[in-house]
Amino acid sequence: MKHPSISLCMIVKDEERHLARCLQSVKGIVDEMVVVDTGSVDATPQIAEQFGAKVIRVPWKGDFAYARNAGIDAAQGEWILILDADEEVDLADGPKLKACAEHMDIDGFLFQIHNHVGDKAQQGITINTVIRMFRNLPPYRYEGRIHEQIATSMYRHKPNCRLHIMDVAIHHYGYQPSIVTEKNKIRRNVELLLETLAEHPNNPFHLYNLGVEYLRMGQQPKALDAFRKARSFVVSPQEGYVHLLYKYEVSALRSLGQLQEALRLCEQAIRTFPDYTDLHHLKGVCHLAAGERTEAKAAFAMAMQLGKPPASYHTEDGMGTYQTSFMLGTVHEATGDYDEAIHCYVRTLQHGSGLNPPLYRLFRLFRVIGTPERTIELLRERIHMNSPEAEIKVARMLLELGCVRAAEAVIGGMDRSSYESVIMLMEAESRLMGGDPIAARELLTRLGSESELAPEASFHREDLCFYAGLLAGEASSGEDGRSRSGNDGRVTAHRLVRRWDRFKEEGHNSGTIHRIVKKDMYYVLSGLVSCDKTEDASQFVDACLQVTGPSPERANGLMLGDGLAYALVAWADSHLEKVDLKSGTKELVSTSRLALPSLEGFPGERGWGR
Repeated sequence: MKHPSISLCMIVKDEERHLARCLQSVKGIVDEMVVVDTGSVDATPQIAEQFGAKVIRVPWKGDFAYARNAGIDAAQGEWILILDADEEVDLADGPKLKACAEHMDIDGFLFQIHNHVGDKAQQGITINTVIRMFRNLPPYRYEGRIHEQIATSMYRHKPNCRLHIMDVAIHHYGYQPSIVTEKNKIRRNVELLLETLAEHPNNPFHLYNLGVEYLRMGQQPKALDAFRKARSFVVSPQEGYVHLLYKYEVSALRSLGQLQEALRLCEQAIRTFPDYTDLHHLKGVCHLAAGERTEAKAAFAMAMQLGKPPASYHTEDGMGTYQTSFMLGTVHEATGDYDEAIHCYVRTLQHGSGLNPPLYRLFRLFRVIGTPERTIELLRERIHMNSPEAEIKVARMLLELGCVRAAEAVIGGMDRSSYESVIMLMEAESRLMGGDPIAARELLTRLGSESELAPEASFHREDLCFYAGLLAGEASSGEDGRSRSGNDGRVTAHRLVRRWDRFKEEGHNSGTIHRIVKKDMYYVLSGLVSCDKTEDASQFVDACLQVTGPSPERANGLMLGDGLAYALVAWADSHLEKVDLKSGTKELVSTSRLALPSLEGFPGERGWGR
């Protein structure tokens, strides 16, 4: 029995890096490949021909619909499948395309476009539903110079045309920063949109898309203006992009610090789209930015109750699931609801043990509430470290958070044959943070004579030697065998400031010095508290703030408060109670615990080297 045929139609230009991946994803699925080339100067046409594609060369006229329709005009299949070169059909979903083609009573299918918006997998995915497969009928043609649409012509020809949403994933990589920069897509899109708006100045869809491009450029005031104009011309809120128009306008207001207006607009949008989870999540983010934690909890809880939004909405991966539960956990943590915070983070982890943010938060939270054994239990039950690299990653994360016992448990179980020097370096760090700077210095001395270290590890060893010497010298001084007091904290603070000045004089940039400041504050404060030198720790905090002042130009204009926050957020509450912190510093710790780590999982670069 003959199956209905599918023609893949594409438009391309200089896509030799991506095209083969795209074509491979539908090889054996489609019956025909039609590739419209608008002026490639690389090997794109040859790659297409290697896959058996029919290559049609069409001069670029600044009109995407024109180029799309040129390919459709040449297609012979009963169905048209639309893909771009920077896309690929999910490996598991290819066979579903053939199943779709059997339904000749359907006019078109909407598939899930997974837009990968970061160069790293963990940096996020947005998901939107788009018509990508439709019947090859003469009236069905694209319209629009940019952000071309097929639905308009389909409904014009057949007002009761049938569209069906299918669970087919198409991965789109064109929004990754490296590709956007390479292709200069944003400037091209803005130019085409401005040309189109010159002809149709009141078109809300084009105004909305212009606002999106401005938002991607970081030009929030222009984006906000475009969104407001677009909303004023919207005829029906049921048009497919209007829910996104509200979401992006709220985002623009939030980024401009206009939080109350953002919340008012968010409420208005929720009345129109009450089941759009992203709006409730965004409402929580706005309340959190405004310091309204109770309201933020309620908004995130509502997003969790709604769960993943209906497929008709453009969403971000994790809305109503792991991203929302993670944010809800941070609010519970900041307000001292530690059990609820742990529950939220564990629920986040259920989406994958490789997610850094909930791991980081859980490790740090167990440290804060003084239950390190729960960290080890979590490692055994939920974290699958199936390679030495994974073990090193987890051990470093634990050390960064001051979870010394858990870090030692991971390090102790590692195979030393391949990573001896790295393991020794981490062992020295754990000794230092555990309050034994003399043992740490002995390990570092052995490491220096026995191992050839990579440059970044060598830098880290040098820093650890500095901290070990600083702390060991203090711990061993005094005729009565006790640690020195009095000016110890102030002396240590002055030594660190001189160190930062030296790095500045050597020409290191502000970002590098920033990392050094944070790292210095962290290791020295952790060492002082681990040695139970709480009086020195208090003096050290006060002295650092006095030495550098509220705007420490000596540290290259960096706020020392950031380094102080970085050092203090990982301390256990029991340790903080021992240190006589001033009220302003206590508030800094509370606020920083909410803000750090970031959604990417870490409060900043670890700075293993300089």
